[in-house]
Amino acid sequence: PCPLFPHSCADGELSEPTVANLLAGARTAGVAAGTQEHAWRSFMAAKARAAVASFEKQQAELRAGLQRQRAQAQGNALATATLRVQEALLAGHSVPCPGCAHLTRKDDACIHMDCACGMHFCYVCGRDRYPGVRGTGRDYRAENKRDCGCDWHSPHLERQPGWSGFGRAERGESAAHGALIEFHRRRMAFFVRAAKESVASEVWLQLQQEQAGLLEDVIEGRSISWAELDAAEHPQIGAGNAREAAQRAVEELVRGW
Repeated sequence: PCPLFPHSCADGELSEPTVANLLAGARTAGVAAGTQEHAWRSFMAAKARAAVASFEKQQAELRAGLQRQRAQAQGNALATATLRVQEALLAGHSVPCPGCAHLTRKDDACIHMDCACGMHFCYVCGRDRYPGVRGTGRDYRAENKRDCGCDWHSPHLERQPGWSGFGRAERGESAAHGALIEFHRRRMAFFVRAAKESVASEVWLQLQQEQAGLLEDVIEGRSISWAELDAAEHPQIGAGNAREAAQRAVEELVRGW
């Protein structure tokens, strides 16, 4: 652990101004600049991990709430349409592990994911990067690797062509975080498109009129416009085939409806 933050991930719960004050005090005390830089990186990494853990807890609570609503919506077309949109938004808000189906959200690092089940997969297309291998570290040998193509340009979303300008400076967002949120906003729109196609047109029109704000602020201040749904596609990154995996996920969602 970092010498300035001995409690590991719990330090991610500190605010950035608090950390800045701590580092200022460290400079006054003569702590080496390299140690200060390491402390800041440690804090930001811990903050990202804490945010992911908080997100997963919130998603579990939302899924439980939607299950209760599904029982209540039986026989009500408008309530059913509303519920399907909410379920589509929830599905697009995260990515399932192809090994254990655990729903997760990555932090601002690369698109290569390690799941607790031992699966190492691509966050964009969900492909198993080391077929037949479950483990960590040295278990992932180069001869076992299968390239999916999503990281052809870079393993980082914000370094993909056209994905560098989504961070909102007024919110203190990095380019990496902005790219992650835009990825999920587009993924959510793709899933909501399936919800629209699953209900009668007159019910959808009623939904737009009576639930006009349903697609507002769907993820960290971002919204989806009703008009963009007809052309909504899943983000295609690098040379991979994320749309194929997303289409399978949509089909599974629709089967549940």
